[in-house]
Amino acid sequence: ISRQFFVLDDRQGLRLTCFNPKIDSYSGVRTEIEEGCLSIPGQFMSVDRLSEIDASWTDENGIEQSQHLTGLAARIFQHELDHLLGTTIVDYQTRMRRNIVKRKMERLQRRLS
Repeated sequence: ISRQFFVLDDRQGLRLTCFNPKIDSYSGVRTEIEEGCLSIPGQFMSVDRLSEIDASWTDENGIEQSQHLTGLAARIFQHELDHLLGTTIVDYQTRMRRNIVKRKMERLQRRLS
């Protein structure tokens, strides 16, 4: 059984455990906001995302769920799903910005080694 999952916590009272999550539809307004990522410590990058999604997943009890998410919750869901699909916020950047981030991460790795 293929299982991918993440836990979404918007720190505003919404906490979802999402197994095999997917986005069924996108809507709303495109907004570009700086996002951070624990995979890329200390780096914040502008990412353009739609403000509303219809999402579905299986919860920790094996029950199929679906919900219309807006604002921060929609952004977090898209960000976490990107990770499961092998995409990070770096992939949304220009080549020049990606190279800058790569050099910064290499320096950080050398310092930590």
